[in-house]
Amino acid sequence: MTRARGVVALACMARPRRSGGERALVAEAFAAMPDTLSRRGKALALARRVAGELITDRSDPVFRALIRAREAVGGDPAFRLATDPEISLYGLLEELRLERFTARGCAWVDREVWQRETEEIEAELVDRLAARFRRK
Repeated sequence: MTRARGVVALACMARPRRSGGERALVAEAFAAMPDTLSRRGKALALARRVAGELITDRSDPVFRALIRAREAVGGDPAFRLATDPEISLYGLLEELRLERFTARGCAWVDREVWQRETEEIEAELVDRLAARFRRK
């Protein structure tokens, strides 16, 4: 009997708990959405917004200044989810980019292939984030 409980305890430890900040931001974003949407619909809509924020090119200095201004105002939970370093959703994007890069033999690609790959990564990000936000 002890052995079975040990297996159950081990299975319960499989996924680390999300940060309280992430849960609060997801709850805030869900509360701002219409009640007619299901939890799944809300998670998908939020995942699309967050993935869009993650995919956005942040190399332009003017854009970085706008980001700092948005952070100071702090209104949009999707933006805060995408940019909060403690939640680290950007790490998920980097992981997906690295997987693609190594899968193609660490070869550089032209702009057209990069854009197509970025769209595929964004679609995968939306799927993963929607599942993640639904569990909140």
